[in-house]
Amino acid sequence: MVEQLTASATEVHLWFVNLQQPLDMDISILSDDETARLNTFKVSEQKDTYLKCRYVLRHLLALYIEQLPSSISLSYNQYGKPYLTDNPLHISFNISHCKHSAVIGITKGSIGVDIECTTGQSLKEASSLFLNDNEMKVLKLSSDPERALYHVWTQKEAILKAKGTGFSSSPHAITGYVTSSVQLQNAEVDQYHLNSFMRGSNIVSICTSNPVDIKQLDFSSHLLNSPFPQTLIYG
Repeated sequence: MVEQLTASATEVHLWFVNLQQPLDMDISILSDDETARLNTFKVSEQKDTYLKCRYVLRHLLALYIEQLPSSISLSYNQYGKPYLTDNPLHISFNISHCKHSAVIGITKGSIGVDIECTTGQSLKEASSLFLNDNEMKVLKLSSDPERALYHVWTQKEAILKAKGTGFSSSPHAITGYVTSSVQLQNAEVDQYHLNSFMRGSNIVSICTSNPVDIKQLDFSSHLLNSPFPQTLIYG
């Protein structure tokens, strides 16, 4: 079925990007501030991740707002969260990445997304940095405390990104769901709604201001060459 890409307040389009896929990228579509940020990275893998995320983001946003990727203007709030400068359609987005995977969430309304690789280092020693006292008590009862820790970490990061503050706000002020069962469905926290699921060995959490359905989509390089008006084939 062929559909025009349209953002909705009741649905999140969650785009997954394989950062290992080769992309023929034209760096000139980046803004001056994005190019400056790109040049601050000294590690080639980090530089490539930033470039691919911003390049794909611009092409995806172009599908929704029918502008050329290079003409899209992004601004930043006081905490560094990017948003569309000219936004009559009220589209919002958020980006997260982990190792070789990135995810871009697009919707209407506040959104924060986080993806974490559960094959990384243990979070046990750092748990007091983001768990409050009540959560620490619940964690002791978990059958899989390591997965529960990763799960609640992604929830808190998604919530703080949806609020627009990031970790400038204390994660201890939020009480998440300390559970190794990664399948939240519009669970309420602080007037926000959380969804979570496993994507391979990664945990993904999405925080929105509205209850939403999640549509998982795989980004393909053929979208970079689609002519306007843009359409997309959903399998």
